[in-house]
Amino acid sequence: MIKFAPFGGLFPLIGKRLLPPTAAQRAINIKLQSGELRPLREPGLSYVPLTPKTNPALSIFKARNGTSSSDWFSWPVDVDCVRAPLPTDVTSRFCWTGDGVPKMAVYTSAVVGSTNNFPLAASEFTLGVPTPQTAPTVTPSGGVATDVTRFYCYTFETALGEESSPSPLSLSATGKPDGTWAIAAMDTAPANSGVGTAAFSSVTTFTATAAAKHWLRVGDSVVLSNASPTVLGTFTVASVPSASTFTVAGNYATAVSWSRSTPWNISGMTKNLYRTTGTTGVFQLINATGVAVATTTYSDTLSDSLIAGDDLVSVGWVPPPVGLTGLCVHSSGALVGFVNNLLCFSEPTQPHAWPTAYQLSSGFNGVGLATSGSTIIMATAGTPFVVTGTEPLSMSGENVPGMYPCLSKRSVISYAGGVLYASKHGLISAGPSGAALFTKPFYTRDEWDDLNPSTMVCATANERMYVAYDNDAGTKKILIFDGELHTTADVSAYELYTDEATGELYLTTSEGILLWDDPDKVVLFSDWMSKEFVFPAPVNLGAAKVDFDLVIDPAQQAAIDAAQAVVVAANAALIAASPQAVKGSINASIVSAYPINGSAMVAYPENAVTNEVTFNLYSDDTLLATRTVSNNTAFRLPAGYKRDVFHIEVLAQCNIKEVRIAETMIGLKDG
Repeated sequence: MIKFAPFGGLFPLIGKRLLPPTAAQRAINIKLQSGELRPLREPGLSYVPLTPKTNPALSIFKARNGTSSSDWFSWPVDVDCVRAPLPTDVTSRFCWTGDGVPKMAVYTSAVVGSTNNFPLAASEFTLGVPTPQTAPTVTPSGGVATDVTRFYCYTFETALGEESSPSPLSLSATGKPDGTWAIAAMDTAPANSGVGTAAFSSVTTFTATAAAKHWLRVGDSVVLSNASPTVLGTFTVASVPSASTFTVAGNYATAVSWSRSTPWNISGMTKNLYRTTGTTGVFQLINATGVAVATTTYSDTLSDSLIAGDDLVSVGWVPPPVGLTGLCVHSSGALVGFVNNLLCFSEPTQPHAWPTAYQLSSGFNGVGLATSGSTIIMATAGTPFVVTGTEPLSMSGENVPGMYPCLSKRSVISYAGGVLYASKHGLISAGPSGAALFTKPFYTRDEWDDLNPSTMVCATANERMYVAYDNDAGTKKILIFDGELHTTADVSAYELYTDEATGELYLTTSEGILLWDDPDKVVLFSDWMSKEFVFPAPVNLGAAKVDFDLVIDPAQQAAIDAAQAVVVAANAALIAASPQAVKGSINASIVSAYPINGSAMVAYPENAVTNEVTFNLYSDDTLLATRTVSNNTAFRLPAGYKRDVFHIEVLAQCNIKEVRIAETMIGLKDG
């Protein structure tokens, strides 16, 4: 007699005859934590992003405004979104990369209305505050006190309190401290659009009218229009020859205007003015409340004792690089991302400010990024780049041993004190001590390569690892790792996402956003196939027994049977009374009464689940017997054969506790 219980998981690297006694050749749509075979439940639809959002979404994020409200963000491309690390009394702000330039939005603007297309495009701004480009001029006059020498500069500040790096310094100016210091020639707000003329040579060069500044960077996205006006298209800025000119590829010499695809946040923007004080040379704030950003002049008449006095702290606070990706949050409160082989940090708790002094260089280009406490691991095209430190200025990094190039950016996640990602050899666990094969107990490179690791998307929830991938036929599957238990799921998923506030796992399909293993949904069909057992001599296995729980109780089944009988009777009566109407003949019903191919027939209520187990007995790969088991009574298997190699398969929506097979009915009692 062979007894199957407890039930184990997969070890694809081990031959099917050499598997541990409880292990499986196949374990699909099953939860094994109890030792029984318990089917997973269907994912349940939780949210449907609407136009102009595209389903299936490739990136989703559960955005919350504190604990008061929440909504789903979704994108049709690979996006890394984080909640900005700000004080809890500030309205939640979100930053993301991967959808053009790095962007940000405030929760209350991003989720206006009930259109389910969040974040609203109108709420999105380019992350960061541009640096003023023009040095102020300073002209002192009047006063009777002893001369002093001063320097001046100014910054932009958004309505959210985000401050830019300072402008170029004024020339030194000497005058009376009790006089008037006339400041002029300051920039107005950074431009989000402009007019001018275009000319084509090898590329189109757009020149702003009256040498107006465009504030564009290489890689920014702009919309060009002609005089009609007709939008010529959206283009990437190829070069910036000067503050008033930029180029794009192609011939668009008819362009007369441009606009940023994602604007700077200039609504309510102000200027802060700073000057050196006394003999320290420290720049301190003049105006406590700021001046309107459109103001280009200012008269400073304040003595040192009357100025606001806050030190200038935003030196180097420039916007993040245009190509930044892999955005995540470090324990210091800084945001972190990468461009090529550069790891970049924001100022802690200042998500708009990305000093170039906070950049570290890896030996290889980055592919994906995740954090684990104060450690940052960048999965690269070569060895992992591990960075440690408590705050950006003190960070240090190195490429740790382990030549396991990352094949999928979307596979990179934080896990168990390090980072996990997909390589050609398996899932790699990387951390300060190096890189190791997480999937070594289950896969060699030969089996792993068949799973197309470049398509993998990973997430972790409830201490389990989930890996979505595309097989060679293009069908989407999921691998599940739970300690020593490894199973698979025939569930299609374009994206996997774990909601940090609830621990729930979500996935996306063409329907929308779905909850994994939804307790309110019906169970899936599970499929478990045992290892191969080899007998010392050929035998005839003539009896089997499957112990399982009914998935629905007799009362529920009786109600379903009764509902089905009612529908059958109603349809029979309808056919008898009006056969032409049921067939859908012309003029049998009014126009638009039924959908195409529809009729007055009532839909038959199918059983959502079944109280049956399909039992299959194999020798090698030959099916010897199949039985539909509807109770826990032992049953006979066919005679007329003797084999020495056997394995079984059970398929069900029920919880299976145990399976036994033996030569005889009496033999089932052994063990």
